[in-house]
Amino acid sequence: MTVLADLSLWRSADLPAWQRALEGYAAAITALPNAKLAGHDAWYRAELPSLVQARAPMHVTHDEMVRITEWKMARGVWRAPNLV
Repeated sequence: MTVLADLSLWRSADLPAWQRALEGYAAAITALPNAKLAGHDAWYRAELPSLVQARAPMHVTHDEMVRITEWKMARGVWRAPNLV
């Protein structure tokens, strides 16, 4: 198991290194084997924040929570009881 604190980027204060890592994020997500992940990730990062912020009070709906759970599990953490 990888410990994030052991990775050099996490110990770095080098802003350009962090920017390069962020610029490679979309390619890294697309390279993962789950075909649905890219769509879930785009929704999670680009659409969901504005949907939540548009509500008073801010909240996520049940359907959004289901999709968040699907996004999380698509990233490699599979716990089927999360959707029960």
